[in-house]
Amino acid sequence: MLARSQFGYERRLRSKIEKLDDNLRSMRTVERAKAILMATRQMPETEAYGFIRRQAMDRRVSASAVAAAIVDSFELLGYDHQQ
Repeated sequence: MLARSQFGYERRLRSKIEKLDDNLRSMRTVERAKAILMATRQMPETEAYGFIRRQAMDRRVSASAVAAAIVDSFELLGYDHQQ
């Protein structure tokens, strides 16, 4: 009984950790997309974030999906956002 309870507790913790990891990855992607927009379109940070949010709402997808598309297309074109 104790082992079963412990297993359930560990499974819930693993699930929470996975969700936190996903959130962190999403935040990193959004930050990277903001940096790309700021560099390529000379946008201030708030405007870049607003752009991502508007695109997400218009397309009915998550902001992280829009950010991932921005980052992916930027990389596909061969740009280095660190320049």
